[in-house]
Amino acid sequence: EQRGPFEYQNGDVYDGQWLDGERHGRGTMTYAEDGSTYDGIWRRGKEHGRGRKEFLDGISYVGDFEHGMMHGQGRFTMADGVVLDGAFLEDEWQG
Repeated sequence: EQRGPFEYQNGDVYDGQWLDGERHGRGTMTYAEDGSTYDGIWRRGKEHGRGRKEFLDGISYVGDFEHGMMHGQGRFTMADGVVLDGAFLEDEWQG
């Protein structure tokens, strides 16, 4: 297992743990395209486990991720302050 920052050609920056050349373990990614960030657990290169994703427009999600999607229990906060608490299935709020 390794640790350290890496900047991708597209400008994304990852700082965290690596395993076999993939993001794996605890880490933070800043996505260059939209400025969003993910801080949490990674598994084989994908957001997978407990984490927090924040967007520049004020939208955020704190909760469980699976294979890069909101999946499990979490809290989604919209830019206008509306909060969705509960279960998420493949990025969709279930209530």
